[in-house]
Amino acid sequence: RAAQIADGWQAMLPKPGPEAVETFGGFRESVKAAGRKSDSVKIEATIFATGDDPEAWVAEGKEWVAAGADQIMFRPQGDMAYIDKAVSDFAPLLKDI
Repeated sequence: RAAQIADGWQAMLPKPGPEAVETFGGFRESVKAAGRKSDSVKIEATIFATGDDPEAWVAEGKEWVAAGADQIMFRPQGDMAYIDKAVSDFAPLLKDI
């Protein structure tokens, strides 16, 4: 349904990798089959951030983009103090994705 009518699709896959590449490719084919340009529906992937490793989050973001994601959602998993720190640590590194 997203391939037919949406302007974006939130892929709820646990991690980037071969499964994501295959899933994203299948979705793009579904978009084409619906008579739309394959890049007209954006794919969003999520980084579920835990721990204290902003460089790992950057690496994961790069993997999502390489798999075919157009957008990245950053979701730190913790209390407000952790979320604030994670966002502050990660934000300056976004340019590296």
